[in-house]
Amino acid sequence: MRTYDPDLVLTHRPNDYHPDHRYTSQLVQDAAYMVTVPAVLPGTPRLRRNPVIMYLPDAFEKPYPFCPAVTIDVGPAFERIIAMLDCHVSQFYEWLPYNIGVHDQMPPAPPARRAWLAEMIAARLRSQADRFRELLVATYGAQQGSAVTLAEGFEPCEYGAPFDDAARRRLFPFLPA
Repeated sequence: MRTYDPDLVLTHRPNDYHPDHRYTSQLVQDAAYMVTVPAVLPGTPRLRRNPVIMYLPDAFEKPYPFCPAVTIDVGPAFERIIAMLDCHVSQFYEWLPYNIGVHDQMPPAPPARRAWLAEMIAARLRSQADRFRELLVATYGAQQGSAVTLAEGFEPCEYGAPFDDAARRRLFPFLPA
């Protein structure tokens, strides 16, 4: 039997606005320890080690603001990000525009909708690049870090494996040392 030990799990923080996100975060935290315990679920092998668990960025301030330990330039992957999000029609073209009050601005044709989505996501990623600029400069150096326009940050969850230097190198090998 082939086993798979994930190195990284990304989830929302437990204080997210959406109940599904909160409950998923809680479930990930609850499972963090149990995935390494033998015989919890008969017939399913335990993981040899707990994965690093990291939170996705948000703008919530309570109970504490999001504090990334790593921030990456996602500009080179932007088109791939949009291609993946574009597959989630109900999420990004139906309920989300309705929820944020811009449903009437949704273009009807798929190419125009995709362009609309790209601009919405680019605005969020530009905001994160500005918000996490200090960490981008520390990661990439002053010149490159100052030039990053689209960024994602990730905050370690203390329930997972430690996010130490070895984990950073293993999980983000494309970042400068």
